[in-house]
Amino acid sequence: MKSLAVVLTLFLATTLSAAETLRVVSAGPVGEVASMTEANEVRVVFSEPMVVAGRIPRPVTAPFFAIDPPLPGTFRWSGTTTLIFTPDREALPFARRFSVTIDLTARSVAGNTLDRTYTFSFTTPTIRLLRTQWYRKGGESGGPVVVGLRFNQPVDARTIAGHLQLHTLAHRFEPPAIPPPGLRRLKADEPEALAAFEAKRVRAAQAAAASGERVMAFVASEWDASRIVPGNDLVVLETRPGVPPDTWLQIHLDEELAASSADVPRGAPQELTIQLEPAFFVEQMSCFSECDPEMANFLELRTTAGVTLENARRAVTVTDVTDRANPVKLTPAEGASDFEYPSSSYSLDSLGYEVQPARRYLVRVDPSLRAEDGQTLGYTWVGVVDVWHRSAFISFGDGQGVWESSGGAILPFHARNFRSVRQWLAPLTIDETMPLLIELQRNGFRTTPAGATPQERALRVVPDKIHSFGLDVGTAVGSGNKGLLWAAMAPGEVIPRARIYDPSPRATIVQVTNIGLSVKDSPLNTLILVTRLDDGEPLAGANVSIRTRDNKVFWSGLTGVDGVAIAPDTKLRAAPPRPQTEGDDFEYDETWRALGEMHFIVVAEKDGDLAYVGSDWNEGITPWELGVRFDIVEADPLLRGTIFSDRGVYRLGEEVHAKVIVRSDTPGGGLKLLPAGTPVEVLLRDSRNREVIRETLTLNEWSSGEWVFRVPADAPLGNYTMRARVEGQRRAITGGFLVAAYRRPDFRADVSLDGPSNLAGTTLAGRVTGRYLYGGAMANGEVRWTFTKRPVFDVPPAIRDRWPSDRYVFLGWNDELSNDPVTISSKEETLGAEG
Repeated sequence: MKSLAVVLTLFLATTLSAAETLRVVSAGPVGEVASMTEANEVRVVFSEPMVVAGRIPRPVTAPFFAIDPPLPGTFRWSGTTTLIFTPDREALPFARRFSVTIDLTARSVAGNTLDRTYTFSFTTPTIRLLRTQWYRKGGESGGPVVVGLRFNQPVDARTIAGHLQLHTLAHRFEPPAIPPPGLRRLKADEPEALAAFEAKRVRAAQAAAASGERVMAFVASEWDASRIVPGNDLVVLETRPGVPPDTWLQIHLDEELAASSADVPRGAPQELTIQLEPAFFVEQMSCFSECDPEMANFLELRTTAGVTLENARRAVTVTDVTDRANPVKLTPAEGASDFEYPSSSYSLDSLGYEVQPARRYLVRVDPSLRAEDGQTLGYTWVGVVDVWHRSAFISFGDGQGVWESSGGAILPFHARNFRSVRQWLAPLTIDETMPLLIELQRNGFRTTPAGATPQERALRVVPDKIHSFGLDVGTAVGSGNKGLLWAAMAPGEVIPRARIYDPSPRATIVQVTNIGLSVKDSPLNTLILVTRLDDGEPLAGANVSIRTRDNKVFWSGLTGVDGVAIAPDTKLRAAPPRPQTEGDDFEYDETWRALGEMHFIVVAEKDGDLAYVGSDWNEGITPWELGVRFDIVEADPLLRGTIFSDRGVYRLGEEVHAKVIVRSDTPGGGLKLLPAGTPVEVLLRDSRNREVIRETLTLNEWSSGEWVFRVPADAPLGNYTMRARVEGQRRAITGGFLVAAYRRPDFRADVSLDGPSNLAGTTLAGRVTGRYLYGGAMANGEVRWTFTKRPVFDVPPAIRDRWPSDRYVFLGWNDELSNDPVTISSKEETLGAEG
């Protein structure tokens, strides 16, 4: 009894304290809202229940709630503590300040009242300029500028005009220039062009520097509706003609902007800037000196409207001035172009001019060049382009190569525009090959033989032509013309006016041999076919071996009479396993790494002749050409089986009995039982993908195991996932079940939709019925129904069975048709007396 008295005392103390703490926890909106949507609901949140759940009166009234100026609307309760006032949308004006008062008559369910009046206020959106659009009337530069001002609410053009100013704004201007060689040419040939260029540059600079100058404009009654879509939130202005290019227009709306004296003014000025089109100039060529003839050289124009290819070809001429005394004007080649639209840059080759190496060209742009906004260049532009020789390079097939011994001792290499090179030759043994291969692959085959003295070699060269030269390898392979060698080449002297493409040395390992090797490897075994290169005949009795990256012989053997040897258990391409993150159930596919990296070499040797092939040599017939998927991980056993529970649905806290049955799908074929005692890791994850339980089971003699666990009482509801994984087996097996809080339903709802036919245009009648499971009708029950449609991408079986697909079509079909449901109508209603 004493204990009960204490509980009652605490309860009374709490109640008395609550009587003094009824308050408004939060209310809103407050201040100016950004959009009218934010003012569609006025919310007041109290500190304790104001109505009883399940007994909320209809309609809801709130005599303690007052809004000034008054607004028609409705009240509703969200839960028992939040009062929501929804104003009539038609009656809610823009730019008005509303004050909301919650007076002392507000009373909670417990009978508590506020100790003071609570007030807050909000303002619906004032007039705000959102964005602008503009264009030149008639599409010509210098024509009137038509500007569309888009606001956040319906506006009156005269009201906006009374608070608007349009003036210029200064900005940075980068004056274009004519390069000095072009200036010298113009002074000599067209001196009047310099005056025209300077005058145009001054006009553009003045327009860019203009600041604060008023621009005359009026409210337009007509404009291009395809460019600026009409609307009641739009005001369109039109300037007088003559606003020059490179002008920036600033739109200024003062802080007093309001639709009427009853509206709240904006309270702060608003400004937006319009950048008109730039003045039309030639900017530059992308290259003037030391130009690479194999790189495109672009004429770059200062325009946003662009120039058509036809206009550019008509205005641009190119003259070969390599011989100053005998200039040659080039004739542009005719042909189709890839330029479908006007562009602000054109390469010389796109204009039809084929630039040759070691030449000097004069590029002239005529004053008549016209941009798509109507501007003409108005002055002659000239630039001199100095083109060098093609870049110098050397190559003899970087990497690894095979030279058939019957072809002689002269190994070819190629060079362009080099007068001299340095070359190295060094013999190799098979024991030195693997370490050297690893080093060369690491540095891109750029290492020269250490200790070997390079030989300086002069080359006879015709400029800009690729020549084939011979490298005598006889000194490295001996009189038998068979063996391995390390060759390298480094750039020497280039011809004048030519760049070196790459100054690094080039290196290669070459096998001079009459042995051909064909290798097909797998983790199970590797087939090696050895033949002679000169006649293709099998080579019997050849010594073959497999060397790994650590330069150890993994396997060795002899070829049979058919030239074939088979090495067993050659799992050599496997890479170190990737660290797996928690819950990672995806197998790590090493296919691309296995193909792209060198893991081993196969060597064949007989009678002093030797050859090798690397595991990264993938030329020839590939699995994909035969429709076979290459997947290195398929050589590992694959875990198959199932994990399942005794039921599909559980409540929180209930016990789950699960079973796992597994088999190993071996690469040799067939499913096998895993040995008894094999550990299996089982994992349970909840609906939020969080780990709940992790355990290790042991398999019995039937390669199965059982798992008993309990769903935690505080776990989330939803779909749970079980996973089983066995070390050494690829992948994992998964299963799952549902955790739900369910109870026996009290009622059922049925829906029917009927019509006289199923043809398009038929009127359908829908019926919703609600009944309690004990048999009574749900009289006056609230129902919300939605009628949706969704396109069907198939035809009824009766049509499909009778006619082929080319005999019928879908009306209104297009490739962008969405399969998402579309709501036709939706409504909240009350069931009748019969449900």
